[in-house]
Amino acid sequence: MPNSRLIHQKIVDSKQVHDLSNDTSRLAFTWLLTFTDREGRAHGDPIWLRNKLFPRRENITTEQMRGYVSEWHEAELVIWYRAKGDLWIYFPSFFEHQKGFDKRNEPISTIPDPPPWAPGGPLDVADVANSERIRPMVARNPQAPTEPLVVTVPPDLLRDIRNSISSRVSERTVGQAIGSCGLEAVRKAVAVAQQWDARTWAYVVKILNQGEAAEPEQPAAPKEPAAPAQPRRVQNPVTGEWEEI
Repeated sequence: MPNSRLIHQKIVDSKQVHDLSNDTSRLAFTWLLTFTDREGRAHGDPIWLRNKLFPRRENITTEQMRGYVSEWHEAELVIWYRAKGDLWIYFPSFFEHQKGFDKRNEPISTIPDPPPWAPGGPLDVADVANSERIRPMVARNPQAPTEPLVVTVPPDLLRDIRNSISSRVSERTVGQAIGSCGLEAVRKAVAVAQQWDARTWAYVVKILNQGEAAEPEQPAAPKEPAAPAQPRRVQNPVTGEWEEI
């Protein structure tokens, strides 16, 4: 396991992180990133976490640590799960923020694969495999297969897209976008497209690819025709009469 990871500056703008209960929870969440393996996974036992993250803090209890991990999970910052008789944590956005990271340079992960996100962690991999409470939460992994995962599209989102963006967008196309970028990212991109009145699916895809809400290009305003030149009156030095030129 490496002794360093990148902390992206986007973390300071994250509403999920800011909404955590206190600064200790935010600090523990950030520090735990340095203990992740090459797949973005780490130990999730509150006793282990308390001893690793706060070895010099006697006032941090195991129960407090359990509460912190639970709120990370409910905020969808991590997936907290149980597998092979132990507890684990997975960071779904790990690859998104580790720019230039090549996992081939690190040992193969020995931590079991996480299940899809569902409320009420820690999740048991065996119990949630066929559970209806699962809502897919897809990591943006640049080393994953190029074929995007197709997930179920919420009916309200598909209806909103077809009513306000394009009636020709297929459910599979929207499902691929959710599988690649996540449900909330697609919802936000659709909202931005509606805000700018750029009601095309191509613009939604552009927002998802750029990772930001860029204002759509507006056509250049037509130039107004130049006003006709006004005639000037000058006095003829010979006749003394005023003439227009």
